[in-house]
Amino acid sequence: MNTLIQLAILFKATTGIEGRKKLQKMVHILQEFGIPFGVRFGYHHYGPFSEDLQDKIQSLQYDKLINEVPVPGPLRTSVFRPEDRLLRLLAMVGIESLPAWTAFATELNQKTPRELECISTVLYLESIHGLAADPAVIGNEFKILKPHLVGRLDAARKTLGEYRQYFTPENLGIAAAA
Repeated sequence: MNTLIQLAILFKATTGIEGRKKLQKMVHILQEFGIPFGVRFGYHHYGPFSEDLQDKIQSLQYDKLINEVPVPGPLRTSVFRPEDRLLRLLAMVGIESLPAWTAFATELNQKTPRELECISTVLYLESIHGLAADPAVIGNEFKILKPHLVGRLDAARKTLGEYRQYFTPENLGIAAAA
């Protein structure tokens, strides 16, 4: 499915995502679980990051399909919200009901950016080394990349394990890999 349509569905399902970091991590995690967003991720300071995704978000903003609203407070952040035009566009292309995977997106949207950063980084390291990689290898690399988040590694692994048990390809509404 088209990246912009997938993003439109994501914004419709969540009704808003606070922060660029959170948005990047949510899409990375969803894509690692098999939701086809069609963007490439590399590794940056805050974990997996996609310039492709950033470009798509800017396109949605430019076309006035999503709105980035500043959030008052000590930290500079904003919320990305779908505009009515985006919802009408989805209806025009025949997408009125949300796919099963949006339940996972809603779950991810309830996590903090730091939690998502940890989960996303573990997934990224697993994608490099393979799922069967020694957990100690993943842990050691995580500690090098994210020394400030080492205390959150076990919780991230636990959450990821729970996600893998519940958010299976069948529950996400996607075909299992052959």
